[in-house]
This record gives sequence, structure tokens and C-alpha cells, in this order.
Amino acid sequence: MQWILDGCIAVLLFSLLLSLYRMIEGPTALDRVLCIDAITVCIIGILACLIIQWKSAYYTDFILAVSIIGFFTTIAFANYLEVHYSKDQDSRE
Repeated sequence: MQWILDGCIAVLLFSLLLSLYRMIEGPTALDRVLCIDAITVCIIGILACLIIQWKSAYYTDFILAVSIIGFFTTIAFANYLEVHYSKDQDSRE
């Protein structure tokens, strides 16, 4: 069981690094917003694996808090991009 959790953490860390690279090199702002969401999901997965490994339920509240913050961050960025891009398209017409 230990090696399965270690493998899951390794895959999630690799995915986190790929998302960080995409966030830095992303050509558009929308790519960066999606990477923030992917990074949040990777962090939640890593924390869940660590909770199972440590056999402790103390950090489940932290997972819930990170999930809520990640959700609201994605919604806020999407709202900002919608307003920003709609102003750009209005000015072009």
C-alpha cells in the first residue's frame, strides 16, 4: 500500500510541475487560469495521499479550505477575463 501512495504522490508532483511550466509559458491568460485550477487539484490530491499515508484525519479541513479557495479563485479569474475580453471586443467594433 505504501508504494502505491508513493507512486500517486510522484505522479501528482510531476503533474504539478507540468502545470507550473504551462502556467509560466502559457500563451494566453485563459491557459494560466486553467493551470491554477490544475495546480489546486494536484495539491488536493497530494494532501489526500499524505493523509492516507499518515493515517490521520487532522488535515481534512485543510483540503476543504484549499478546495474552496481554488474554486473561488477560478471563478474570480474567469469573471475578470470575461469582463476584460468583452471590453476589448467592444472597443474593436
